[in-house]
Amino acid sequence: MNRWIRSQDLPIHGFVVVLLVLGFFHETINALLEYNYLGITQGQIWRLLSGHFVHLNVLHAALNSAGLVLCIAIFGSPRNLAYSCIYLIIMALFISSGLFIFSPNVAYYLGFSGLLHAVTIHYLVLGYNKNRFFYGLALVGMATKLALEQSTLFDVFYLQTLIGDQVINESHLYGAIGALLWVILRQLLTQLDYENPAS
Repeated sequence: MNRWIRSQDLPIHGFVVVLLVLGFFHETINALLEYNYLGITQGQIWRLLSGHFVHLNVLHAALNSAGLVLCIAIFGSPRNLAYSCIYLIIMALFISSGLFIFSPNVAYYLGFSGLLHAVTIHYLVLGYNKNRFFYGLALVGMATKLALEQSTLFDVFYLQTLIGDQVINESHLYGAIGALLWVILRQLLTQLDYENPAS
């Protein structure tokens, strides 16, 4: 079978299709599903999760989907689908909580880019010991990117002609922070389990 359609890759391809379909119907569904600060304050809490899977337009969805496919092509498909789903859900809620608490000026947010940063950092940190030069260099690159995005040098409208709006760079930062906290917690729990094995 062609390596691009291996059985373990099917969930990723299916997920990408979902992102693209949601992006195609953006005019119909975004008002209901986008992260919307005012809506959340009025009890529309589903937006904390759903906003990460809808996009400004189909090109926006395609850009993030391409980023995810590239990430999988480099690091490999996730081995544990349940773990990956739980990770995405928790990271989505973490990013949205960061936006809601620390960036209330962000009135609305749509897109997978925050989660894409969380996925990338997760791969890089956990894979560091496999190839310290490559993964270390990539982590430095990501840290530099995130730092630049938080500086006055970063133009949040650089993709406006493609996606139709500004980049919410705060989501990238919260995604990276969430990934680091997740990996640290995972390592601590693994260490505790190693030191205190079940009898």
